[in-house]
Amino acid sequence: MAPILGVKAGSSAAHLAWSPPSVVPSTTQLPRSTRLGGSTGVLLPTRRAVISGLVGLAACGPRRTPDPEHLPSGPIVMGWRWVAGTQHTYRTTLRRTASGVETLRTEEWSYKVVSVDPSGLATLEGRLTALGAGIVEQNQEIPEAWVSEARRSEAESTAPVRLRLSTDGVLRECSDNRIGASLPHRLLDLRLPQHGVDTGASWDDVGLAHHLTGLVPPEVAVSAQGQTHFHDVMLGDEPEAVLWSQASLRIGDGSAGVALQSTARFALTRGVLRSREVSLDGRGLSGSTPNAPGLLVAELREV
Repeated sequence: MAPILGVKAGSSAAHLAWSPPSVVPSTTQLPRSTRLGGSTGVLLPTRRAVISGLVGLAACGPRRTPDPEHLPSGPIVMGWRWVAGTQHTYRTTLRRTASGVETLRTEEWSYKVVSVDPSGLATLEGRLTALGAGIVEQNQEIPEAWVSEARRSEAESTAPVRLRLSTDGVLRECSDNRIGASLPHRLLDLRLPQHGVDTGASWDDVGLAHHLTGLVPPEVAVSAQGQTHFHDVMLGDEPEAVLWSQASLRIGDGSAGVALQSTARFALTRGVLRSREVSLDGRGLSGSTPNAPGLLVAELREV
């Protein structure tokens, strides 16, 4: 499967502003579609349409939520609360726009906490439970070659994945080393402070930007930098920390790179990531060439 986001050295750098990224709407009406074979049921639209729905989704029961008044005062400690045997399920939508073509891929993964070592490092086994894919190209049918690729990609993606994730959000291992295919798992890599912090605090976070260095040929110098900012605490059905992140990937002499922005919500009482929206922009890196990297927007949500 071709990388989701390509980069090319030797062109102008992308500029990054400190603000939350635009969020792709999570609800879209389903178009008339053609179903491809497979246990997960890939769906492909017939013309000028995008799939955002999934098939084979298990019904979700009600979630018990804590009383927001129980949120402690003072500095807040954030961290995953791993319990062996529990499940965490996330739905990820990846949307890429480049050269007038928009592609969409939606995956749902269920992660079982297999074990937790004394330091809090959890070993997770992830299994794909649903998959959707689509393409938008003005007045053009979906090429048969693309359909064949979708079938092959589905077969590859159904293999279980093994992750090792620490309590402070560092993804220390991912058994799938394909940059594009593993992105739904790598969105879980949101670095959290190892001590209590107040709203307004910021800390270094190069997690996702670091993973993207695999897009660059090994002989080319590349550097990653980034920060996460504790913006606020939301008191809804459960207390959530709102985290804004920005990062950059600089290639070669720094004249080329990829800009990343992220907004996330972390459930403080349960100790889990509830949602994350990420935008990666490399449109300025390849000028007006047909294969310009374009804009990638990824949305991860707990289900």
